[in-house]
Amino acid sequence: MPDKEVLHNLLLGLMIGMPCVGIVNSLWFGSELRRYLATSPSIATWQDMERFKRVVSGQMYAALAQIGFLIIPYPAYAAGLYFKVLEPAAVVYILVPSGILIVVGVVFKRIEDRAKHLPVTSEFATEYDHVITTWMKKPFPDW
Repeated sequence: MPDKEVLHNLLLGLMIGMPCVGIVNSLWFGSELRRYLATSPSIATWQDMERFKRVVSGQMYAALAQIGFLIIPYPAYAAGLYFKVLEPAAVVYILVPSGILIVVGVVFKRIEDRAKHLPVTSEFATEYDHVITTWMKKPFPDW
């Protein structure tokens, strides 16, 4: 077994770092979606549709990464308890950054909702509906 201090620092780093990386992930991809909406308030051309697909693809991959960022701290915490290098109260190192991440997610959820209800010309309505359905129900883009 590695040195207890090294293990303590590694596990604590995972517990704090992963939610922090999740915050950065949320801010980055949420800002990207916000920029898209600021420059393309509707889907009226093929360029709008293709750009929307690229942004949504990024959102989908970011969401998959986010799952890892949110899950990793818990096994790290459990390992810290098991190896007796963390106290039970160390859970606060997961809860505080995770709470911040939830707040960031709520803020960007409004932006996501706007993207899911853009005005779309009839020419792109079917494709737009497909993109939204895929975004909400599948793990990977299929376009």
